Amino acid sequence: MNAIQWSSALLLLVVMPSALADAMRCGTKLVVAGDTKLEVLKKCGEPDFKETIKMLKTSKHVNVSSSKSSNLTSRHSSLSSNSHSGHSGITLGTESIEAIEQWSYNRGPTQFIKLLTFRGGRLESVEEGERGFSD
Repeated sequence: MNAIQWSSALLLLVVMPSALADAMRCGTKLVVAGDTKLEVLKKCGEPDFKETIKMLKTSKHVNVSSSKSSNLTSRHSSLSSNSHSGHSGITLGTESIEAIEQWSYNRGPTQFIKLLTFRGGRLESVEEGERGFSD
């Protein structure tokens, strides 16, 4: 091997683990961040454990002056006063509940448990948990 081939091989060894950080091998198939739950089920089968976490997402919007607040109050149910912050007006806000799903795959005592996190039906991350256990 010449110097260019050695440096290319070394570069691959450094880059590969970070590229596969959000990936998991299931037999000969690979699941990666962005895959749907259906794709993961087809490649890896049912997980050993599923958990759904519901999180409240709040977002704040525009600060509206008090002269317009009477019209907006009748149209929006999620309004909060801004008088405590020194502003005369209201802030419109929205709240939504986001479901985040976590799947666990226990591959036995010789490997680590894989924790897959899904947001919006797509695989967001793959992490390693504790060492697995036998059933």
